[in-house]
Amino acid sequence: NAINNGEPPSSVIKRDCTAGTTCPAVSVATMETEDKHGTAVAEIVRDMAPGATLMLLKEADDVDLGNAKNVAIANGATAICHSVVWPNTSFTDNTGPITAIANSARASGVHWVNAAGNFGDGFHWRGTFSDPDADGLHNFSGSDFTNGFFATAGTTLRFFLTWNAWPTTNQDYDFGVLDNSLNVLTGSAELQTGTQPPTEAFPFIVPATGTYSIAIAKDSGPGNATFGLFVAPAGTGPFLEYASADHSLMPPADGTGVVTVGAIDEDNWTSGPKESFSSQGPTNDGRTKP
Repeated sequence: NAINNGEPPSSVIKRDCTAGTTCPAVSVATMETEDKHGTAVAEIVRDMAPGATLMLLKEADDVDLGNAKNVAIANGATAICHSVVWPNTSFTDNTGPITAIANSARASGVHWVNAAGNFGDGFHWRGTFSDPDADGLHNFSGSDFTNGFFATAGTTLRFFLTWNAWPTTNQDYDFGVLDNSLNVLTGSAELQTGTQPPTEAFPFIVPATGTYSIAIAKDSGPGNATFGLFVAPAGTGPFLEYASADHSLMPPADGTGVVTVGAIDEDNWTSGPKESFSSQGPTNDGRTKP
């Protein structure tokens, strides 16, 4: 519909990288998705750079993303705008497969511009495992082992946990959602025995409007990990009872070859301040982002 209305123009090149390594040209209809986000980004790029040729690339996983990057370079792209983040693909420290794809584009002379993410307003927590009472549960503050949040019935939330032991680890942690009676409603308990990545993730469909909480448990392994906990979909908060705006970037915004951008309200774009929900740096290896 946007193309039919002239923004972006019908001259855009459309490729579907979910269809294979060549990312074949496709019609508008087969590019449809459930979300208007990509269309909005294309319209903004068109407004800012009306003389640029646009290639719209659809991907669904990391293999698609790598193929899309290769097709963009092969077709002479000078810049790639990627307003997407990929949870649990690294500890936002310039490692991991998604960040490597972005960095490889820059190494080929293509500018990669990436959104910082929208986790700055209470949808991210960072901290090191602390268990002074030796009950196997992380204490977020004092003796409080729960990180509370309020949610509306029917909402689907997705929780992501990773820690500073990439790419594989024998530090085994689990986490889950508790109700007000501290019953575990759902969670993630993947094994980390030395060959698995340091990640846990699960969806949670809120059964009733009310207050819930997150708990993190240590199963086994040496030392105490430093975590990054994210909740999606992110937005305007605050959401988590204990939250951290710092370090709330997601890959590939952490890449050394990536220009990372935050969000500023359209009415204040010349001066700021940044939007409260916009993810912040630094990266977990200490570099300034955005």
